[in-house]
Amino acid sequence: MSEVPEYTIVPFEEFHTTLDYNFDEKRNDYFKNRAIKDSKGRNSRVHVAISRDAQLVGFFTLCMHKRYFVLNLRDGPATHPVALLGQLGVNEPFRGKGVGSDLVRKAINFVIEATNYVDCVGIILDTDDILKRDNFFKKLGFYQVDYIKKKNLYVMFYPIHNL
Repeated sequence: MSEVPEYTIVPFEEFHTTLDYNFDEKRNDYFKNRAIKDSKGRNSRVHVAISRDAQLVGFFTLCMHKRYFVLNLRDGPATHPVALLGQLGVNEPFRGKGVGSDLVRKAINFVIEATNYVDCVGIILDTDDILKRDNFFKKLGFYQVDYIKKKNLYVMFYPIHNL
């Protein structure tokens, strides 16, 4: 794997959809058709990675999620708010260079910073890809907390605070 290219994380703006990008079919559709709506809404934030030469490197979305993470603590089950890493995409020319891992680490750091201001015990994400679950997210510190058979989704959790 080559060195992670230098880039800056900026808030998504509509003109970003005019840049050249090739994620995968699902993320191309999201970026083209839904990122604008999400960036103007109050729930989710789209963060874009832009290289020094103004290329779109990748993106991720974060939101405080309506799902609450249930933990069985010494005093019984309790619910806690979590952040959702909803979308993650790396532009094709930048794949295999550690960008995806780096973007996830940056998202984690954004959430850690937010915990100075809001209650949040960790980050959840859903993936239907068992290889990404085992070879990507687990290596970054996520662990599986649920499996939604009806949707074939693995729910992963990254703890921010020890409870």
